[in-house]
Amino acid sequence: MKEPVELPYLRVANVQDGHLLLDEIKIIQLERSKVSCYSLKKGDVLLTEGGGFEPVLMHELCHLRHHHHGPEFYQLLDRSLPDWMKRKHTLEMALA
Repeated sequence: MKEPVELPYLRVANVQDGHLLLDEIKIIQLERSKVSCYSLKKGDVLLTEGGGFEPVLMHELCHLRHHHHGPEFYQLLDRSLPDWMKRKHTLEMALA
């Protein structure tokens, strides 16, 4: 690895409900030229596995095809994530 640099690594375990747990941070080595590819920047959205944001993500992906909330949009959303309405409700309850 040419020009390695050590950086803190944000893991799924660090992302908690509404905050970041920063008492145990792992360190990784990256090539200096790759640092900007893996750095969080202002405005980035951080999604983690099991975070429950699948309905939000799928909603936005469906907008790539349909730029509205018409019947075609919801048909695509239903096909892509059949239980989206239940997941949306669960997410809304968790954020309330």
